[in-house]
Amino acid sequence: MNRLISFTFILLNISLPAFGTGVKHRKIPAGKIEQLVVRYDPSVLRIPGNKLPISISVVLKNGSVTNTRGYLDGTCKWRNFKLEVDGGSFFNGRILISKNLEGLPGEELMVHVYHRKSGQLLKSQAIPLNYETKLYLMPVNDFRKAPGNKVDLVIKTEYNNGSTTEFNPYSNRSVEKKYTYFTSGAEMLFGNLRINDDPFSINKHTITLMTYLKKNLSVGDTLNITLDYRDDFKSAFYGFSGFNGFSGTSGNSGSAGQDGGHGGYGECGDFGSQGPDLEVFADVYFDTIIHEELLYIEIKRLSSGDIRKYLVNTDGGFITICSYGGDGGDGGDGGVGGDGGDGYDGDMVTETIHINDSTTEVFTYQLPGGPGGNGGDGGQAGDGGDGGRGGDIYIVYTQYAKPHLHLIQAYSRGGDGGDGGRGGSEGDTGSGGSGDPSGSSGYSGRSGSDGYDGWDGSDGEVYWEMVELE
Repeated sequence: MNRLISFTFILLNISLPAFGTGVKHRKIPAGKIEQLVVRYDPSVLRIPGNKLPISISVVLKNGSVTNTRGYLDGTCKWRNFKLEVDGGSFFNGRILISKNLEGLPGEELMVHVYHRKSGQLLKSQAIPLNYETKLYLMPVNDFRKAPGNKVDLVIKTEYNNGSTTEFNPYSNRSVEKKYTYFTSGAEMLFGNLRINDDPFSINKHTITLMTYLKKNLSVGDTLNITLDYRDDFKSAFYGFSGFNGFSGTSGNSGSAGQDGGHGGYGECGDFGSQGPDLEVFADVYFDTIIHEELLYIEIKRLSSGDIRKYLVNTDGGFITICSYGGDGGDGGDGGVGGDGGDGYDGDMVTETIHINDSTTEVFTYQLPGGPGGNGGDGGQAGDGGDGGRGGDIYIVYTQYAKPHLHLIQAYSRGGDGGDGGRGGSEGDTGSGGSGDPSGSSGYSGRSGSDGYDGWDGSDGEVYWEMVELE
């Protein structure tokens, strides 16, 4: 009695009867094959660049079923078959899906299975690719909802089979490769979202990021974040630091028997400039959009007229305003003294003396060696420049801001004085030349003196005054 073999096709992944799967088939002639089907792991995402584990289920004409190694971990050897994949490549039980595919709805791989020995085409089977159906933009860290802060993002993608992947952007280019995005009130910076510094460039206190798949603009998401201005704001202004002094030049070494040159003097560092004078205006109002009481701060740099604006939540916000004098420049080091030149060697002299008509004597001796030169003095170092004075800060506030002045910290600090340079080291002595007697050695030079440190700049003043608004 013939066995009844039933086949159920579901999305090209076929359920085959379980009996006979333990039978080993080392070599399978093409004529003994009744049917075969490519089966794959449905839990693996079928998207460009991924590897898909597969097996071939073979139904023989005698009713037995065998599976290849790979996804189904069967006993049938792959060498019975040859596989070609349109849209990918096959190796050792896996299909590598080509990165050149788009992964759009309706796109598929086509697997062609040949009998290796006879070359007969046994099966051509389509395997549908998965595709994106939804995007989710999600912050991945706690962040302060205030200007100047950064929002780290993850882009979560959902596919048509319900699987999801997550992508952590690491650069703008990594985002732009796959997605199109638009921002309002913020900018993309190194693959993440940075809130604008100016609160008045943010529409209705809300920043927006809209992101879409480049290949399918119908798949996207919009992230809206409403700011609350609870942050520890800092607004610092700086005077210019003084330039460092140049170091002195080194003295030249002396030629034979000559003194070394003195090292040059180091230059003094420049003074730091005064910190900027600031005018600050403070007021409070109730914002009807976010329903919070906000402290409005406007800071003007008096020398240039540049203005910075801040909104600070009176419940949980704080701002520090400071003016720093510029640091003094460091003094230059003194130049190194040149080494004294070694003394010249005494000449060798040969004399012949006639004792009598038949006798002469030859005498050889060396003249005295020359003295060595003295080492040059090291150059004196330059003094450090004085730090600049801190700028003055004038704060005017309204009666509405008065109860919240504790949220404003203002101070002015003088710049640090520059460090004095180091004196140049002395030049070494020149050695006396050899001779009879040898020449005397020179004297070492003197080290240059160190420079003095510059004075720290004095602090500026902070003035408070309440004004009546008309």
